[in-house]
Amino acid sequence: MPNRRLYYIVGMTLGGVIFVFLATFNMFLLHGREIVVFHLVLPLVLGIFVGFLISNSILYYKTLKQLQQNELLLQQYKDAVDSCLIVSKADLKGRIIYANRQFEALSGYTQEELLGQLHNIVRHPSVPKDTYKTMWDTITAKSIWRGLLLNRAKDGSSYSVSATVIPLLDTKGKIYEYLSLRTDVTELERLRVHTQKALEDTNRHLNRSERELLEHQKILDIAAVYSRMDLNGHFTQANENFLKLLGYESEELLGVHCHVFAVSIGDEIFDKVLLHMKQEGLYKGVVNIRTKEGTSKIFEVEFIPISDESGEMVEIMNFYHDLTDFYALHDEIEKTQKEVVFTIGSVVESRSKETANHVVRVAEISKLLALEYGLSEATSELIKHACPMHDIGKIAIEDAILTKPAALTPEEFGVMKTHVQIGYDILKGSKRALLQTAAIIAYEHHEKFDGSGYPRGLKGEDIHIYGRIVAVADVFDALISKRYYKEPWPLERVVEYFKENINRHFDGVLVNLLLKNIEAVMRIQKQYQDPA
Repeated sequence: MPNRRLYYIVGMTLGGVIFVFLATFNMFLLHGREIVVFHLVLPLVLGIFVGFLISNSILYYKTLKQLQQNELLLQQYKDAVDSCLIVSKADLKGRIIYANRQFEALSGYTQEELLGQLHNIVRHPSVPKDTYKTMWDTITAKSIWRGLLLNRAKDGSSYSVSATVIPLLDTKGKIYEYLSLRTDVTELERLRVHTQKALEDTNRHLNRSERELLEHQKILDIAAVYSRMDLNGHFTQANENFLKLLGYESEELLGVHCHVFAVSIGDEIFDKVLLHMKQEGLYKGVVNIRTKEGTSKIFEVEFIPISDESGEMVEIMNFYHDLTDFYALHDEIEKTQKEVVFTIGSVVESRSKETANHVVRVAEISKLLALEYGLSEATSELIKHACPMHDIGKIAIEDAILTKPAALTPEEFGVMKTHVQIGYDILKGSKRALLQTAAIIAYEHHEKFDGSGYPRGLKGEDIHIYGRIVAVADVFDALISKRYYKEPWPLERVVEYFKENINRHFDGVLVNLLLKNIEAVMRIQKQYQDPA
């Protein structure tokens, strides 16, 4: 606020100067004639009046300037909230008196259709009445209500929102309006429902894993969480939700650079974000933020510029949406997929009288070859977790052929060869990277580099690298391990076999990598050897 005392001192000082000037001027006009009180009083009165007028003019100007700045900042807060959240206001009877564009877009209703209506207009019939009674009791008691709601749009479709309803109080502490802030979580809710169904359909025998996954199906922190930073990336403000979420006190954050807490934002990245905001405005990204206890939380953060009256960006407001549980759920799904793939692969191998360790050895050798070939760590891991399904098609082969201890007849071998097409047909419909990879491996791991393999007689690099890698790993383990129909081959004989089949059965590059790393391969064989 403007300093009244300072402006009065300045004004009265100017008044005093005017008084001295007028008094001197009067005496000069009198030319030594008798000075009466009037000749001094009039300048004094005029000086005091002018000083008072000047000080109040300065004070009025400063106060007006401060008021304009506050109004501008308030509008920017409102615009920032409007751009990130679904906003509506209701009167004391619950009738809608304001709805922003995001509310219109999500509900399908226009302003004209919404204004004057109760929020029942978007109420979904499946939501219990007690939910709304609890909400009304809470906000009429001057408390904030938070919860997850299922709403119905104008076209009859459903959407989910996380809502915060706030009673707004006047200077006397009486409620005069209700403010509702919502976030659209429809896709997250649909993903949760879809994930739950998928897990129930495919992993019924993994009851323990299902229970653990259900614990992750919660949506946390549905209210707005924000902070403000200067253009150098230092925190200038953080609201209570943000502080509570990270476990910090306000004084521990203010003045500190954001990269101290946000693991993924350094000075260089912050400068790029700042440049993007100056050019494009709003910026969205994902950051990993450390809590005071040292744990990490993953947030989707929206950087919103705050400008002064000239349009220059002076600060940054950040809105955070907690994605920690979503990422944890995604990781848990991936782990479950890998466990299911391995389990099914082991079951298939056991049916053909192979041990589960064969699956493990082929997976580990395949990853080693993939890394040596130059594939990324992520791709190599994908191959490792997908290759246990390479013989999934054998589930359709009858036992008389699958477990026959003698050589197969041409007709029987023809039946056996169909397992690659069957396996591919089982897996090809999935959109998951893991099962897509498994489909390729199942289809092509019996192709040969010279084109004499099956089922399509592919040749050279027309065979997918996944199939070429698993072919080497699978045959190596089959030869060097004991099978129900043969004794294990000595390592020297296995090495000689692979040398003889360079660019015939196997990709020569992969054979050379196998032989170059034969000690590491044999360590895998020893680590996962079959029980005696």
